[in-house]
Amino acid sequence: MEKTVSQGSDVVEARGRPFKTAAFIAYRVLWVVLFVGAIVSVSYGGLTSELATQRQQKAGFALGLSPYLQPSAEGMLLGPLGKEGSRIGFREGDLLLAVDGKRLPSEDDARVAALTGPAGDAVRLTVRHQDGIIRTIGVVRDPYRLQRSMADWGIDYEVRRWTAFAIFLIAWSASLLTALLLFLRRPREKVAQLLSFSLVLGLAPGVDLQYSLATIVLTLAVLLFATRRISTGWQWLALASVLIGEACRSLMIYGFLSSSWFPLVAAIPPAALLLAVMQQLRVTPTGIARQQIKSVLFGITAFCVLRLANSALVYLQAHVDDLALGSWIILFSHLTFALSALAIPAGLLISLFRFRLYDAETAISRSVAFGALTLILLAIFAASGKIIEALGERFLGAEMGAWSGALGAAIAAVITVPVHGRVTRWAERRFQGDLFRLRRSLPALVADLRETADPQALGHATLARLGTGVRAAHGAVTANGLVIASRGVEPDTVTDWLRHAGEAPGDHDRLHADRGDPLFPLRVPLYADGVGLAGWLLLGPRPDGSFYGKDERETLMEIADPVARALAISSRRHSEETARASAFDRLTQRLTDLETLFDRLVASRTPIGSAVT
Repeated sequence: MEKTVSQGSDVVEARGRPFKTAAFIAYRVLWVVLFVGAIVSVSYGGLTSELATQRQQKAGFALGLSPYLQPSAEGMLLGPLGKEGSRIGFREGDLLLAVDGKRLPSEDDARVAALTGPAGDAVRLTVRHQDGIIRTIGVVRDPYRLQRSMADWGIDYEVRRWTAFAIFLIAWSASLLTALLLFLRRPREKVAQLLSFSLVLGLAPGVDLQYSLATIVLTLAVLLFATRRISTGWQWLALASVLIGEACRSLMIYGFLSSSWFPLVAAIPPAALLLAVMQQLRVTPTGIARQQIKSVLFGITAFCVLRLANSALVYLQAHVDDLALGSWIILFSHLTFALSALAIPAGLLISLFRFRLYDAETAISRSVAFGALTLILLAIFAASGKIIEALGERFLGAEMGAWSGALGAAIAAVITVPVHGRVTRWAERRFQGDLFRLRRSLPALVADLRETADPQALGHATLARLGTGVRAAHGAVTANGLVIASRGVEPDTVTDWLRHAGEAPGDHDRLHADRGDPLFPLRVPLYADGVGLAGWLLLGPRPDGSFYGKDERETLMEIADPVARALAISSRRHSEETARASAFDRLTQRLTDLETLFDRLVASRTPIGSAVT
């Protein structure tokens, strides 16, 4: 029986109990069936669905409307096809009820047949606006509306749709490869198999209940990852929010709940899951287990950020009348949605295989900064546009229209730089605290030590801070080819390494990396203008064996200058103090010799002049 092995705060390999033989075999057979079904669904089913969607949308475009893909028990949700559709009379969020007096069919093929017809035919469409008013709109079928609107933007409908399909195909394929990797490499780890099963279940052909079950299984994989049980209130809250969210989504699909609740239903489950994992991170001590939870947290954070970006793009597209620009926005919204589907599985995959765990903080920091900046700029754009439009109508008596949107975008663009700087610094302090403190505190520390400490003490203090800031497994500081400080490695070992490797000549303004070196893959020149090369900082790999990230390398180059100056000043001061101490020792020795001679002369009662002679 396999067990969880603990060493201090580090989880060596988190494995659950193996499944019972019969259940394990049944599970593997079911997984293989679902995996084959997922391959068929992704390849043939995805292509078939894309062709059907294009037929339905083209049929709607010819009538001046843009059909949405969300199913509804009453009819088909739609919006206007750009400015032309708005002039015809369609509004965002309309519900198409009937075509030429006949109720719109619920089946996809029958719906396309009802919307399709010869060019130039007059069609009567019965729609219900969001305010409840039902209108019959007459329109002439024109299959070239979309092409005329997008002629000068370098993208047409087919290119945009097939590009988006390729993006989703890559995302689906990556999910299947992840599921297969976990299925083969971690056959008896329950969390790994829950993740693998959720991926193939979500991609296999089936009903909506099946996809809801896949979401619930994925949530269980996240919640069970750290402790192998659901124990905290936050974990139970996250699980309950996902269950309620999936139930509400099913009610919306079948028309029992208004789709206006969709933003709230979509936002609460990932937010609750994020809080549950953050709570687990707070109570987990430093070590590999904590880094694994950070990787899971990165996946959830990236999911939330990408979904936020997707919502922002969808909002912008709904407020853009230009069809070509809207098509570019839709394309990027598809990209963010596809990437969001990979975010949580990617975080769990990194954690389960313990690969590059120490890059999680950087990824989380950048994801949060990007999401916060997107939300702030979107809020500024929306608020400023509405304010400008209201002020224009009140004081100028004119419809601002596109001017309000343009001015709102200009205001958002102007404040992008200062807002980006503040948000980035906040994210670094919150999610890269160790690296942020290293960058702020080490220069001040060595500036104080250079006046009081010797080079050895300064080197040891520097290595101690680096062990926390960049998580170097071991390191050493050298000066003039000699080891003055080491941490996690014997000085003799460093001396032997120096004898064989030697210090890198020249290029003192950049890092020297040798990822194949198991002892010191990174060498940082301690160089400063006016001082020269004061020594070298030799760093071993991080605890997970991975190389240092870009942010860590940039921080090391930032601190190299103050450390080099402190080392040079400390060395010079130490040399002067050593020279003064040596001169004082020589003077003391001479005085001692004279005192000894005087004592001998007194004892022998020899005249001083004779003794000197």
